[in-house]
Amino acid sequence: MTAVPRTLAHILSSRFGVPEEEITADATLRGLDLDSLAIAELSLVLRDDLGVPCTDDEMRPQHTVGQLVQLLRSRGLSA
Repeated sequence: MTAVPRTLAHILSSRFGVPEEEITADATLRGLDLDSLAIAELSLVLRDDLGVPCTDDEMRPQHTVGQLVQLLRSRGLSA
């Protein structure tokens, strides 16, 4: 796992209790049991902790971890 996926996996497991073995590129946020409130909180964590703002349209339950990693990379996150 490279830096961005590893960082995201750490946030999902430590902040939201998602088991690390469930965090794959194809896993959807819904599939990881993140409801709309948790997704909104994840958006705030990404903004506050990593400096990466995300809109509601970019953080939907059907989006995958892989799509989120691509978004973070497109916003300049490399670690």
